[in-house]
Amino acid sequence: MSSTILYGYFDVGVDGLVYVFIVFIYVTVNLLFLNGYPMHRPIWVQAAYIGGWSLFSLLYEMAALRTEIFYYHGWKLSYSAALYPLLFLILLWHLLFVRRLAAKAKRRSE
Repeated sequence: MSSTILYGYFDVGVDGLVYVFIVFIYVTVNLLFLNGYPMHRPIWVQAAYIGGWSLFSLLYEMAALRTEIFYYHGWKLSYSAALYPLLFLILLWHLLFVRRLAAKAKRRSE
């Protein structure tokens, strides 16, 4: 059974620099997204925030494609456009879940 690589950074194959690059990009974007999230604002503001970050992510991906930092091999930009809002929602859900678990643990320890 062969695996299909749909996209990647730099050159095809394993490259240690790719891991450093990916960790830097994803951790930075996740921290910026979550720290600025308008948690107690109206739902339309929250939706616009997620839409803005999704648009930013698409623009970053397009720039990475043009500069050949990123390549597609079976992937399409439309797939990313559909998935970015979902990924940001999952990231937000994860934050809320961890906060809930932390609050529960704090109540138990008191």
